Amino acid sequence: TTSVFMTIIAALMAATHIVTEITTAQQRSSALHCREEAWVCGACPTGSMKINFGIDCTNPITSRWTKECQHCIGRRWVRCLGKCCWDRPVREASKVILLPLLCRPRYGSSLVQSLIGESPEVLELQEMFNFFAHSPLRDDAIRFFGMRILGNASADSEELHAMLLRDRSATIEVAAAMAVAKHKPVVTFKIFGCPPKQALDMSRLFGAHNNASVAILLERNLFTASVSGEKINQGCSSFQFRDSTNCKLRIDLRNLESSLFSGMLNQCCQRGMAGFPPFKRLPRVPVALLKYEELERLSIHGKFVLVQSRVQAASRSALCSYPPDGNTLKRYPQQDKNHSLASSIINIDEMRQWYTIERRHQLCNDVVEGCMKTWDDASPIDVFDWCISASELDMPARL
Repeated sequence: TTSVFMTIIAALMAATHIVTEITTAQQRSSALHCREEAWVCGACPTGSMKINFGIDCTNPITSRWTKECQHCIGRRWVRCLGKCCWDRPVREASKVILLPLLCRPRYGSSLVQSLIGESPEVLELQEMFNFFAHSPLRDDAIRFFGMRILGNASADSEELHAMLLRDRSATIEVAAAMAVAKHKPVVTFKIFGCPPKQALDMSRLFGAHNNASVAILLERNLFTASVSGEKINQGCSSFQFRDSTNCKLRIDLRNLESSLFSGMLNQCCQRGMAGFPPFKRLPRVPVALLKYEELERLSIHGKFVLVQSRVQAASRSALCSYPPDGNTLKRYPQQDKNHSLASSIINIDEMRQWYTIERRHQLCNDVVEGCMKTWDDASPIDVFDWCISASELDMPARL
């Protein structure tokens, strides 16, 4: 008798809990994001599945006396779960979607990676070629890669780091294998700099993987990027965790010239790597372009929406829609409010006088020469014209 009584009590408590959830939850009729749950009156929306029953409002008595039935007369409340792009786990590394982020440090790359990593389908490895810096799964990744590459989960870090850089394509294959082991259909990681063409053939790499893969290009105005890096060197900024808005410094023009060249050369090479204008489009390599400046003026939620939509526009199957989980805001609470040159540089008038049209032309001539030693599938004139456009002093690099 006691056990029957307890069973009845438990059932009543469960029913009360469901009623409370229906009363307080956001009741949905629109499509649900990947793994998003909601109470729905009637049938689950397309792209979601039923995981629980709620109040039955088809019963006239229940419908009349239960306030939760006022907006669901003649139907039943059901708990629905949004399906993800992949209903079944990926079992082969070749089926894993690759989302490499081509960028430089201080371009907001860690934040972009974190936004992508909020998807429950994504394995976020951040700076995989820099020993998984910023990755939330750093320790797991070191153990997994150590076992796969060196046969030892507690391998020497310096030896493993060297092996990661020695064969980038092989490292990416291990990343795909880790995604399979973690039951993730997508893996994202950063590629800093510009490895030689033969070291990372993006077209061949993407051809060996899921055709929904996307190369993400993250670019930034050369001048603000150079000044932002100098702020770190001089101790008045610490990446995402200390605002550098009120920090002004005197820029060394010789260092600036070197920084402009390396930044422009990097952007040129990474466009060549991804097959993005002024270079010829690569087969099987869709590209999503993001600009630091367009991200900077948005809230965290705005950044989230932009990154998700830009990747989906490049390849509809690369990412299914998913709601933010708040992890990025927790990991990167401090975002600088103003990166304009006028707010950052004491000797800005001197810099403007220094950056003549002749100096700009010389910069682009040097960039063309350096970039086309590695990526030659573009016209030197087209590369030069792009460089002139992208190296403006006050404007973000154009699309």
